[in-house]
Amino acid sequence: MSGADPTYAAKPPQCVPPEPVGIGRGLAEDRLRHREHRIGQVMRELRARADAHVARGDSVPRPLNQALEGFATELAQVRRALGAHGGAGWPRQRRATGRWAR
Repeated sequence: MSGADPTYAAKPPQCVPPEPVGIGRGLAEDRLRHREHRIGQVMRELRARADAHVARGDSVPRPLNQALEGFATELAQVRRALGAHGGAGWPRQRRATGRWAR
């Protein structure tokens, strides 16, 4: 039993400590939040470019529109993954739906 913490050795299995925050879910959640932040920054920049085109009376170029759609899809996936990680969810904790909402 080398490497194991002796304080948990005498306790029943249900008292095993949770995984440390820096490892596993905590680290994955941090990465997802960082990714969400970066995608948001890029989307704001792309949206500003699209707004500049519209302000000039031009139509938004197709590549710019496709990029915005792609980033929006990716952002939705990241936010869905964050909800699965038990984080705050987006924009706040999801409410129960269906029969659990009563």
